[in-house]
Amino acid sequence: MLNWLYNTFWANWTKKALTTLVTAAVVTAAAVLADRLIGAPDLCANGVERSDGECIGVNGSGYDFGTDEITEVSRAIAGENARISGKPHVTVAVMVPLQPKGEAGKRQLRSDLQGAYLAQYRANRQEKSPLLRLVLANPGADYRQQERVVDRLAAMAESGKDNLRAVTGFNLSLASTEEAIRRLTNDLGIPVLASRVSADELANPESRTGKPRFNGLPYRNRSCTGHLRPRDRTIAR
Repeated sequence: MLNWLYNTFWANWTKKALTTLVTAAVVTAAAVLADRLIGAPDLCANGVERSDGECIGVNGSGYDFGTDEITEVSRAIAGENARISGKPHVTVAVMVPLQPKGEAGKRQLRSDLQGAYLAQYRANRQEKSPLLRLVLANPGADYRQQERVVDRLAAMAESGKDNLRAVTGFNLSLASTEEAIRRLTNDLGIPVLASRVSADELANPESRTGKPRFNGLPYRNRSCTGHLRPRDRTIAR
């Protein structure tokens, strides 16, 4: 056996050179393939990656983030998005934790998304309203992974295809929620409509004197158009 291997692959300089080249090519190809497999993101769905056991990201094509309670409404949103596909529109993201553990949290989530879908459905049938595309953005439990989702939303705001113009949701009064809102409004100029946050730190005060805490978040007890920059008022028309 050893003699055969030697005679076949190593008996002269030509065979040595060919064997070396073939071995190097195989090793290189294996290394590249391994790097791609190891470095490739673990996708849950289009625009959504698995991270720390959760599916984090933004999706508007019907993915329910593994939460059966929102399967039907997620599909309804996707259907409406498909209906207006190819037509001028603006995009609004609903940013809430989409994989709640408790049954009560799942029911509340379903109710929230049903309300968002009904608002989308109605807006898309009013002549003077811009067509509205709705996407679901999962920042993870307690908004712990909000940073990467905000990165994605920032890219969507710059994209002429996505045309993201507002983010709603924010149903928990947490430091991570405040960080996300502050970056979206103050740093990125994206209006935010918070749903059920109650902390004073997550609202602009009633007075309009001075600089608002969050530039693009409605003032407390005022209308949803709030304090929007001129270029962001498209969503309020």
